[in-house]
Amino acid sequence: MQLARIRTPEYTLFFSRVSSGIDICLGRDYIVEFDFGLDHAELIEYGDLQNKYNESKIPGFRIVRPLNTQDEECIDQNKLLARKIEDAFKEQIRNSHVRVKTVYVRCSFDQRRVFIRYFAKNPLNIQRFAETIERDFKISVNLWQIGPRDETRLIGCIGHCGRAACCCSWIRHDCPVNLKMAKNQGISLNPASLNGTCNRLKCCFRFENDVYEKAAEGMPRLGATVICRSHDNFKGVIINRDVLQAKVVLRSADGKFMTVDVAECVVAVKGQD
Repeated sequence: MQLARIRTPEYTLFFSRVSSGIDICLGRDYIVEFDFGLDHAELIEYGDLQNKYNESKIPGFRIVRPLNTQDEECIDQNKLLARKIEDAFKEQIRNSHVRVKTVYVRCSFDQRRVFIRYFAKNPLNIQRFAETIERDFKISVNLWQIGPRDETRLIGCIGHCGRAACCCSWIRHDCPVNLKMAKNQGISLNPASLNGTCNRLKCCFRFENDVYEKAAEGMPRLGATVICRSHDNFKGVIINRDVLQAKVVLRSADGKFMTVDVAECVVAVKGQD
């Protein structure tokens, strides 16, 4: 069965069936039939996804049709309702003196559900606010507390590179990032170099890591003793590596430094002069 992988405006990923006769185009928005009703989502992948992701269950969601001009007008109207709900939600927070930051509010396409995302430093139970919204606006509330990464993704920001942050521009899904990836790339291990705008490890470490790992294959490790044949058998310890340019920095026993190509180096064998 040909399935589609879709992403909602809240960056939640789902598998969905595709109705027959629908023109499929990656990156385009479609009207999708979810369990709560109709909503819109972006199609990010299509094909034989059951085998690719070992998905045994047939998804209950179904892509109905591509988004058209009339649908876009409806979405614009939903934004007005979402703004009223956001104002009411913030008013409750102010009156309750709860330390909560409202990050994102959106109504589903058929106005049967409103998605509210908020940030708080500590776990909070503010379900009573959702119950008030449901009663006053006759709408189901999907209320989630999110973390710094999600907040950055939903709001949008500029990364340290001067371009739109990866998470709110081209990344289609979350990928784990760890400190080892930064070490592989020779990044200085201080917060200014490691952390992005969200104050978490930069997402780009994950997507650049494979390039660095492949480039580092066959290179001597840091701390290894090598001999450079093309420089009068200069012998030194590798104290730094430039993986992408295939160069290493050597330090000899008498304190001299030299930057050479990896291809010119031979790992010294114990007992070799």
